[in-house]
Amino acid sequence: MKKVFLSVIFFLLVFPVFSKELRVAVMPFDTDVREPQAKAIVSSLKNAISLDLMLLKDVIPIEIKKGEDTDVKKIIEEKNPDRLLYTAFSNGSEGYVISFTLINTDDGKVLNNIESNISRLDSPFEQLETAVTSLIKAISAEQVEMGRVSVQNLGERGKYNLVINNVELGEVSGIIAPVISGTYDWRVEQFRFGKQVIIEKGKITVSRGADSVISFSVPVLTDEEKSYIADIKEKAVSAAISGDERGLRELAAEWKAMFSDVSFSPSLVVYRGQEKGFLLLLEPGKLKKYIEDTALSPDPFVPERIGKLLSEVPPDTPYTSLLMDTLFSCGEEYLLINVYHALRLFELYRPGEALGRLKALRPVLVYVSESWQLWYERLVFFIEKSDSRHRERMVSSLDFILPVSEVLIALGLDAAAVYFWLNDNSQELKAQADALYPSYLAETDPAAAEKLHRQISELYSQANRITFFKWGSTFAGGVLSVFAPINLFSVASAPQLELWRDISVIFPQEVEGMQRMFSLSPSRIAEWFPYHYRDFKAYLISR
Repeated sequence: MKKVFLSVIFFLLVFPVFSKELRVAVMPFDTDVREPQAKAIVSSLKNAISLDLMLLKDVIPIEIKKGEDTDVKKIIEEKNPDRLLYTAFSNGSEGYVISFTLINTDDGKVLNNIESNISRLDSPFEQLETAVTSLIKAISAEQVEMGRVSVQNLGERGKYNLVINNVELGEVSGIIAPVISGTYDWRVEQFRFGKQVIIEKGKITVSRGADSVISFSVPVLTDEEKSYIADIKEKAVSAAISGDERGLRELAAEWKAMFSDVSFSPSLVVYRGQEKGFLLLLEPGKLKKYIEDTALSPDPFVPERIGKLLSEVPPDTPYTSLLMDTLFSCGEEYLLINVYHALRLFELYRPGEALGRLKALRPVLVYVSESWQLWYERLVFFIEKSDSRHRERMVSSLDFILPVSEVLIALGLDAAAVYFWLNDNSQELKAQADALYPSYLAETDPAAAEKLHRQISELYSQANRITFFKWGSTFAGGVLSVFAPINLFSVASAPQLELWRDISVIFPQEVEGMQRMFSLSPSRIAEWFPYHYRDFKAYLISR
């Protein structure tokens, strides 16, 4: 047991000595080349050495960036490196010359001096592999295989940070070579709108002598950012509708801060300055609220008001699009509300009036976006064609024979019922029969008794016939008076009915919205319609 304990103590004391990590200070590259090809090779080599040294076991690279103090004594005191790595890259007689110098900081002796010639013509990135392989063997005694990594950003040209195997390489593009073979995780990060965001990530396998590709696309805006920007705009419009000037100023300040730095996506520069237009949203906001408040009785002069506000929008300013979008939303809400009124007339079988109202909305199309114009034209085209088709199938005179006959019979029965009710003497006839009944009972002569019996029976029969005809004509006339006009109306309005059925099938979303709007009170419509407009707009865009 004592021997085991001593072995453990020896292992704990001695192992750290043998596993000591080697700290290598990578000094700034010494180069004065100006050629684009040479600059690309130097950039590739810098990134490759940073990555390769981090991939080595028991090696800690310490990068001394250009511009930092390169005084060796100070670096040794502050960073405590075991080795100093100097890299020089210069023009040679037949191409370029690259040299690595590795110095031991304990005694200042040069441990290795590796020099290699790079031809301008024969795959310069591949030629780097021999020199870097020798450098890695000098630092860690490891024999490694190497390949190349090509980095491609297919999206927005914004600042990003490429991280391979947790090694941050910064905004790398082009080729990183040479890179130690292996399979590594990679990710692309950006600092966007005040927070760190991972744009894309994946795995890459680097093989000996082969080219591997890291391809990604920096977006102009992520889906989350698009939603957030749309939310701010929606809040601005809501604040404008409610006349909340303070809220608009706060949103404008937030917008300005958001787009103060767009280095991660330079295209977003178009959003700068749009905050100045937030306060100009007050008038369009008031108009939007007016349109929603008067949904059940639209103001025909609203298009003129929209046109006037559009003419006052400052041209070619950063916030022009925001104002235009808000005013277009006024036009789109007005168009949708009036289309619902036209659909309501179709539902009431008034197609002529409904079509006239639809066609009268054509001037409003200049105040709506393209998707709304296409929707309106499709709606009108279909309804006109369907209405024309059903009108060609006009009801013939033969179709009216039965319903007209039913109406005439109903009128005759109603007239008969009135006559019988006004001339009802059934009670008098029954009274006469009852008055003869005692004489019938007292009569002893059979012939006379038979005569009285016939008289009493005849009086009761007359009274019963009058009662039957009175109630029979009343009931039959009442039933026919209800159903005969319905049948006549159904025959007469068959084209309108079929047209409405077609509209309901082809445009269910519109019909549902119309029926919902007309089922609400004006105050409830003002609450419901903005959300309905937003959903309907998304529905049009998705089609």
